[in-house]
Amino acid sequence: MTSYTRRSHAHGSLVVSYGQELSSEHTDEVCTILARHHLDFLTEAGWCAGGIYIADCLSSGDLPPLCDYDPDVLDLCPADRYHLEQALAFFRKRGDIDLGVDREAAALAKFREAEESCRVTNQCFRAWAQGRFQFRPCVEAVLHTARRKIAQVLGTAPSPRNIRPRLGPGASTQVPKRNACLALKLEHTPACSTNLAGVLDRYVSNIHVAEGAPEEEVEFAVHHSRVAFVPKTAKIDRAICVEPQLNSMFQLGLGDHMARRLRRVGIDIRDQSHNQRLARYGSTSGYFGTIDLSSASDTVALGLCQHLLPEDWYELICDLRSATCLVAGEVITLEKVSSMGNGFTFPLETLVFWAIAQSVSDTCSQKWRVVKVYGDDIIAPSEACSEICDVLQALGFTPNWKKSFWEGGFRESCGADYLFGTSVRPVFVKGQLLGADFFRLHNFYQKRGDRWACAWLSNAIHPSIRLHGPEGFGDGHLHSRAYRTKREGVHKGWSGFSFETWAFRPKVLKRSILLKYATPVKGGVTWREHCFALVRRIATYCAMGIVRREPWDPDYLVRGSDPFTVPGTGTVT
Repeated sequence: MTSYTRRSHAHGSLVVSYGQELSSEHTDEVCTILARHHLDFLTEAGWCAGGIYIADCLSSGDLPPLCDYDPDVLDLCPADRYHLEQALAFFRKRGDIDLGVDREAAALAKFREAEESCRVTNQCFRAWAQGRFQFRPCVEAVLHTARRKIAQVLGTAPSPRNIRPRLGPGASTQVPKRNACLALKLEHTPACSTNLAGVLDRYVSNIHVAEGAPEEEVEFAVHHSRVAFVPKTAKIDRAICVEPQLNSMFQLGLGDHMARRLRRVGIDIRDQSHNQRLARYGSTSGYFGTIDLSSASDTVALGLCQHLLPEDWYELICDLRSATCLVAGEVITLEKVSSMGNGFTFPLETLVFWAIAQSVSDTCSQKWRVVKVYGDDIIAPSEACSEICDVLQALGFTPNWKKSFWEGGFRESCGADYLFGTSVRPVFVKGQLLGADFFRLHNFYQKRGDRWACAWLSNAIHPSIRLHGPEGFGDGHLHSRAYRTKREGVHKGWSGFSFETWAFRPKVLKRSILLKYATPVKGGVTWREHCFALVRRIATYCAMGIVRREPWDPDYLVRGSDPFTVPGTGTVT
């Protein structure tokens, strides 16, 4: 470790800007130094379990095998497990390491596999409805109980007038993610899916231009959703579906409504800490286990939802989902209800998995019946976990056995890993390092009490951008107790302090959009004739957000207050 320390200091400061992007070679060097640092803490058992192989790869510079290396760490102590996992976490999700595999092709193959699974599940439920098929008695009992629980949670389906549509921060079929601001989304002719087009009049009547404004025809385009890919690991991307704009707005509104209903039974999808605390308790007591599913959102079959959901809710979801999808130039009819990218996918899958897991827990568990679900992360009594997995498999889902635990002392849920109550969760590097990553890594090690790593990362940051501040305010500064503050508000009757931190400045597209609709002249601009449609749409959406904001409902916030900004991108301030 000493030789690596001297070599790193000889290079001086690696990072001179918070938004600086390091090359893959420099990223490899940094990750190698930190990985070797963790190997120095391994005991003999840790070296035998995987430390020797990792050290050989680091010494030879052969990093790609580390992306796919999965050592057996189940019998290791918490310290050895953490250091081994952390050494590998610097490489496992690196999208800039070429493994010689087509990540998009792998993701597309997994998407098609999930569609085939949903097709089989739909056939089972169609045969069940015709009396030609029956699940095992225990599965039938769970389905019956789950239907009742879902009906109690959802109640009556909201009318189109009571759904509060909103625009999300992501892409649509007309606007890519990099330019996904409110103004650019609203400048296009509204688009919807083929199934929504037939009932669109019931939903657009919910959006008014102004009180007493004359009615007029609404022009809209018909689009299929389309498959897109986002980074996941070094081996595979994640397939999502990009939705038409009108579908997306009402999907998000319906998802918000479902999330509020879920909070009535103690399931809050805004907060992962409940699941994390229960996972930690389960790792020490053994009373609770954690279950993770593979491709969960892509395997919620349409037939399963038709069987479990009340009829009015099922019809509403069928109206707002995209029934067709453009996949590699081919239009297919989806067998799943929805995919990631749909605004109600997450609350819907949370509801389905909660109802199934809670139904099994009520019958299998004698002492503990608490069930917590966050998407496809399920926490249930350990004695019920095996039966829950059996029922889920019968309904077309695939448990991820590598990430499901209800025996031993390890539990994993919602980004938290615990071994006998000790956190062994590593921090991941997902691509070429940015200057911001050095701050994030420093703060991670600061929390774990690793002074050498903190000092090395701090020295790698140029003193001119090395800001310090307290915990709890993000990773725009180095967490420490030695930071400069500025007293605020003393002369105004209140007292407080402020400190400096780095943040990414949103990308402002105001000028580029303005030039499309106006001609600059001396002292101002001359608006073109066709600009009124955009101005009216922006004003309508902003007014709708103001009117619909209810102070007693903290879940509903006015989003996109500045219609010309793309959040989280652009230059650094």
